[in-house]
Amino acid sequence: MTWTNVSRSGKYSFTFSESDNWDYLFSGKVRQPVTVNQTDKTAPVITGVYDTYSTIDQPYDWMDGVKATDDVDGDITDRIQIPKNTLDIHKLGTYAIQYYVEDNAQNKTWSGRKVTVTNATLDSLISYSVTTKVGTAPTLPVYAKATWSDGKTSYEGVTWESVPAEQYNKAGSFIVQGTSRGKKVTTTVYVEKKDIPIDSVAINGDQIVSGSLQLNTQAKATLKASTLPADAKEPTITWSVKDTSIASVDQKGTVTAIKPGTTEVIATADDKTASVKLTVRQRFPDVPPERTVRQ
Repeated sequence: MTWTNVSRSGKYSFTFSESDNWDYLFSGKVRQPVTVNQTDKTAPVITGVYDTYSTIDQPYDWMDGVKATDDVDGDITDRIQIPKNTLDIHKLGTYAIQYYVEDNAQNKTWSGRKVTVTNATLDSLISYSVTTKVGTAPTLPVYAKATWSDGKTSYEGVTWESVPAEQYNKAGSFIVQGTSRGKKVTTTVYVEKKDIPIDSVAINGDQIVSGSLQLNTQAKATLKASTLPADAKEPTITWSVKDTSIASVDQKGTVTAIKPGTTEVIATADDKTASVKLTVRQRFPDVPPERTVRQ
């Protein structure tokens, strides 16, 4: 049996009725308790509700730019209720508006704003730009910054025009139009190329011969690391030495030989690595050690 009309977690009961159509000798009812535990326990989100101003004697739409979304039910803006609204657009002062919404699982969200009725008028609206990757729909700003004639500012919810997929299917930028408080507002969307993963790392340097590097103690060499493919995302190279008693390397790829021995210099980008063998020799090996001369 499947219940399709139970949206709230809690304890319920159901009743079966049964009768024998053959001889009518048996009939009865069975009552059975059942516990319902909804998996959807995430409350919806109301956006676009900010403290704001309204010019005296001018109409004010308290739903302008306000939106409600739910992780399961999607857009539920049409379910928003206004349980409290004290706004009087004909009288200077500060008023309260309360918003309420509930999803199908009866998860609830409340929000509220203060609206100050003023003699000031709305001068301008500015929205911030956003960035996305090729093939990914942009997340447009939820608000625009409003400047009023008395110098005060507020944040206002925005209703944006839909963005067709062809706009963000290639790198570049485009502008999206929207409205807020009855005025037009725009945002610029920057579309970046997708991050192409790094396949391999290679170490290069003028002093590398046949894949190996030889240095005398106290000598230095500068190495460079490259990644493939060439259009992979900007790599962050991390340099290291397997045996730090033999040599050191800084994060610019400069190797310094410390004492004779053999080790490896390693370059890492993401989870890809490359290494080069390093042999450190004693400096001036043809010079004999100092001797003490007795007179």
